[in-house]
Amino acid sequence: MNAVKQSFKVEANSFAKSTQHVQMALYNCTLNLEEFTLPHDTFNIQQFFLLLFPAGFHQFRINETAMTEPIPDMILNVTYEDGKWSKPYFDCGGANIWMITYTVPFFGYDNSSGKYFFKGTSGIDIDLRRVDIDQCPLPDNSTELNIFAGSDKCKNATTMCVPIKGLGFRRGSYRCICKDGFYFPNVSSPHKYYNGTLLEEEYEKKFDSNGTSYYDWEGTFQCLQCPAGCDSCVDDRPCVVSLNWLMRSAILILQCAIILMLPIVGLFTFKYSDVKVVRAASPVLLRFIVLGAFFIYCTILVMYPSPSVITCTLRVWLREIGFSLAYGALMLKTWRISVIFRVRSAKAIKITDLDLMKRLGIIVAMFTALLVIRTLVAPPAAIVSLTADDLKAWLCKTDWWDHSFTLSKYLSFSASF
Repeated sequence: MNAVKQSFKVEANSFAKSTQHVQMALYNCTLNLEEFTLPHDTFNIQQFFLLLFPAGFHQFRINETAMTEPIPDMILNVTYEDGKWSKPYFDCGGANIWMITYTVPFFGYDNSSGKYFFKGTSGIDIDLRRVDIDQCPLPDNSTELNIFAGSDKCKNATTMCVPIKGLGFRRGSYRCICKDGFYFPNVSSPHKYYNGTLLEEEYEKKFDSNGTSYYDWEGTFQCLQCPAGCDSCVDDRPCVVSLNWLMRSAILILQCAIILMLPIVGLFTFKYSDVKVVRAASPVLLRFIVLGAFFIYCTILVMYPSPSVITCTLRVWLREIGFSLAYGALMLKTWRISVIFRVRSAKAIKITDLDLMKRLGIIVAMFTALLVIRTLVAPPAAIVSLTADDLKAWLCKTDWWDHSFTLSKYLSFSASF
């Protein structure tokens, strides 16, 4: 409706400028001829009024290219702002259509009294059948004036209103489409929306004692929720890959059984630490290997539920710390044997378990420092990946930090041998 008024205003002002109409400043005044002194040969009543009131002019077209000279008129001119818009109304018994009227006054001049007087009004009727009604809610922070906004009958819980242009001044000029996360119940229908006209009819039947409305029936004019994990969907097919929980549970039980056996191995190194074979294998380092294996096996436990930032971070820390303990102790044991057998002098070289533990502490400290830097700079994150069937799968992101850890471990342990 505002667009109609604005367009009409532009046309009205454009017409006023093209015909050189100027709004009068005085609507009701008395002329005093004694206040004006003009040469007798140049004085006439029209020129006098043109000096006092900047009245308009008339021009008549002679042909397609020529017009007459402007002829001043004695009519008090009005502009668009002097008019008034009516409210929309139904012209019952006349055109039987919805319309809106713009009315402006016009004035005459009384030569005897020297005053302008009101003579009547002139109006234009605008057919609203070509003016669209937008019943959909206005966007947030919108300053548009729309008295029909929010009068749609869409079920806002699962659907949203989309206006349809070009249907004219009528209710139901909108569609109720499914919101994100919902899908149209009739998956075989070529039109995935509810027609606004049908909703308006069913809503009106609620107030008709002779009619039966199913507007308020549960599930009618509603969309169905998509399966879990789907941002959008067209039917009830899953969007997330189905995990084989039976196999995952079997692997989890196996991992738990191995983890429960590790304390037994640790107790074995304490109980039989005096046995020659166990003593030669350095029981202290064996316990560090068992501790590292415990951390490595625990990565399976933290990855059993759905990945998250916490579980992905724990996975990296348990894996790297466990690797540094288990393989660091194993590498140091091998390094000590290698040093002893490569000695060419008669002097014995003694490398105690305490010396190896100090070196193991340095290795673990280096891995810990790298993990702290990695966690602060680029913390592990859970991402959504797609399978070959376009199904979502939540995974822990693998980036160049993981590849750097793998490469550094390979190079460090290769150099030690």
